Amino acid sequence: MKMIIKKRMMLFVLLFVFTAFGVSSLFANETKENMFMNISLSSTLSFAPAGDNSSPITDAFSFFDNKFYVYSDPDNLLVENFIEIYSVLKPDNYEPHSIAHTFPKEEYQDYELSNLIFVKLGWIPGEGSEYFVGYSEKIKEVVVFSLEGDLVNTIDVGIDSKNDLLLSPPTNVFIQNGSFKKEDFWFIDKKKNEIIRMTISGEILSSFPATAGIKYVGIDAQQFEEALTFERSLFVRDSSNHIFQYTYPQGFFEVIFVEELKDDEIISFAIDSLGNIFILYHSISDNKLKMAVLVEEDDGKYTAKIFNEEPFTEKPIKLLAHRGFLILVTKENYQIYQTLPIIEKLKDE
Repeated sequence: MKMIIKKRMMLFVLLFVFTAFGVSSLFANETKENMFMNISLSSTLSFAPAGDNSSPITDAFSFFDNKFYVYSDPDNLLVENFIEIYSVLKPDNYEPHSIAHTFPKEEYQDYELSNLIFVKLGWIPGEGSEYFVGYSEKIKEVVVFSLEGDLVNTIDVGIDSKNDLLLSPPTNVFIQNGSFKKEDFWFIDKKKNEIIRMTISGEILSSFPATAGIKYVGIDAQQFEEALTFERSLFVRDSSNHIFQYTYPQGFFEVIFVEELKDDEIISFAIDSLGNIFILYHSISDNKLKMAVLVEEDDGKYTAKIFNEEPFTEKPIKLLAHRGFLILVTKENYQIYQTLPIIEKLKDE
């Protein structure tokens, strides 16, 4: 059964790639008057253990395009999710699957975990070790847990608050046999203005100033809000709506900034397997929550192509990209949107 699912997923990915081919050439010459396309919600999953009331979601993260997770710190509940696609010709024929379990184990349930990421050691599919890495407000250290919730390691990084650091999954390193090696993770020390590649044992592989090479004046690591990786690049979003791209080991080489959003608030961003950048933001002028895909024009500037909006009530947790879907995570649920209709509408315009 697993082999059939993998084959179906591969066919869907191929179909998705062919559909998206050439989309970049269609992005040019957009006008602000033609920036909205209505992509409706596909489904909503509630976050509630069987027989219990809804648990507040406190964190959400993903492992590249493999799985995505939501976590409730008050209830120490971790939910592992994946989406099974049943039809290549009709990709909206799919089923979300969720597995909920208590995390971490009982003796560590007062650790107040946050900033969670997923790290896999080893590059052979089905082999290697997998870990959850996060920050503990109780012991003020980066912590490493096994999938079963056992404490594997603690790393003293000199940080006293979860707000002073960012963690991001490892950078994909291409090796000769066609696989990707995932052996470390990114740690951003906002207080010391430093970006570090670190192993789960606490070994520092490399480090550099967090704002080195950024040409914008007044940028400080204290403004950094979110970090994620795509292929060999680390992307960092700051509170002024900049997205900085760092490619290992060359350094920062691109700053993404959407001029028309300078007075709005970007809440989260996600990058799909094709490199499309999606943003979730609060439009201050009309008090709406909007989702958009960033479009690079011929002059190198970026615009935001809005594809969904709704009245703003409270700030969501995070936006995730997963297997041809966007996952909007709120405190109470996670909402699924298909990215294929977004690409198709861009082609038609």
